[in-house]
Amino acid sequence: MTTTSFKEAILKSFNLIQAVRCASVQRWHRFALVGLWLGTLTVAACGNHVQAPPESEDIPADIPTRVEPPSVIPSFATFVDGVSAPFGTFNGIPYNRYTGFFEGVTSLGAFRMPYEIVAPSEPGSGNGTVLVEPPHFLSGAAGRDFVLGRDLLFGSGFSYAAVGFGENGFNILDPTASGLMLAGQPANPGFPNFTGTLDEEIIVQFTEALATQAFAADILGEVDRRHAYGISQTASVLMEVQRAVVARGGASPFDLTLLHVAGWHPPFPGQVRFDFLSGDFEPIGGVGRVLFVESETDQVVTDAEEFRRAVGVPGYRVYELAGAAHLPTVTNPLDHFAVARALFVAGDAWVRAGVEPPPSTLIETAPAGQIDPVYGFETGIARDGDLNALGGVRLPDLAVGRAQFIASDPTTPPPGLLAILTGNMVDLACEPAPDAPNDEPRFRNHGEYVSAIAEEVNELEREGFLLGADAPAIKSQAANSEVGKPGTCDS
Repeated sequence: MTTTSFKEAILKSFNLIQAVRCASVQRWHRFALVGLWLGTLTVAACGNHVQAPPESEDIPADIPTRVEPPSVIPSFATFVDGVSAPFGTFNGIPYNRYTGFFEGVTSLGAFRMPYEIVAPSEPGSGNGTVLVEPPHFLSGAAGRDFVLGRDLLFGSGFSYAAVGFGENGFNILDPTASGLMLAGQPANPGFPNFTGTLDEEIIVQFTEALATQAFAADILGEVDRRHAYGISQTASVLMEVQRAVVARGGASPFDLTLLHVAGWHPPFPGQVRFDFLSGDFEPIGGVGRVLFVESETDQVVTDAEEFRRAVGVPGYRVYELAGAAHLPTVTNPLDHFAVARALFVAGDAWVRAGVEPPPSTLIETAPAGQIDPVYGFETGIARDGDLNALGGVRLPDLAVGRAQFIASDPTTPPPGLLAILTGNMVDLACEPAPDAPNDEPRFRNHGEYVSAIAEEVNELEREGFLLGADAPAIKSQAANSEVGKPGTCDS
């Protein structure tokens, strides 16, 4: 597939998903969980199909741009109309959930946005760290509920905080809330709107308020550290926050930022254009510790390989997962969520105790000009004999040669956006290993496969890419598989 045909397939997928979503836009919020399957690749507005982006780098007149804010940001903001309810007990510690509105003024105008704080019922009984997560436009609290998980966060004593900051779906946090205001205008919650207003200054003010306002102190106790997590779209939002604050002479409010499957220059038309995410990526100082956890998809579909410029820069780490799709599913099940969990724990230890996380780990680079045999155009990704990416963080099934893992395949059923984000795999369990002296299956028996997986799991755990709590499930999955069992490779 050529570069042109690959991009055309992406655009056709956009139009297909647009038609489906526009037919049920009134009911979109029922599908919040599907947000993890859709990521950032969505359409701008119902009624107009996506057109190919222009060849010029100039921003077309019909695509809105964000207003460049002034250098002085008003700082008034406060919590109002708060209520609380029990949220559950984790590792013996009861937690409460606090909700209400955060209101104030930014350089774009007045705002009134929903907020949510989850903290131990007894202030100060946590670990002194609050995780701030901008809500993802389709999956809301994706980090808390799907990736890192409540048991890991709250079982370890973290508190959690989120605030609405935009009009695009769940970026507003609570689509059922009324009386909301954004950029000095009434906000319109309840509908996906990829060109709706985003105001990242709200996130900055909210994060500062968590450590300075009496109301937050009464809930959280003393806050020693503030971490941030963003996935896909919200990873871009956090990069914008970092660059906006530093550009205005400040420092990021976060001690640790985990940017999960972030993209750079995603080729999807009709999006809000950020002020600070154009041109070449360059790492900046004054933003605390930063971890990039990237899938192979992000390199194929966007310019995420530019994040490699952060390798070796103090305070940064970049991790690329070979073969991994933007979102793991049954079509390409390489689970980088588990890696993100381990690296979040490692990043916290980096901030808390100065314990270095694993070194940056990158997919190997192909020679310049080499056509990628998987995608049919130059990706810069080197391949092994199974056509899997070389190097990078290698999850067990890829490491043992269980399958060829294709990170993005817009032609694979089911057609559309899911294929672009979730990719595909080719079963190789019954094929000979590359350069094998015979045509025998690469796994002589089931036990050999299970042992190979266990060895890779143990190695990932030793390297810091897998938590001990996640290891048994991967080993159990291998043990319960049919790989290598008698008769499974009979013609």
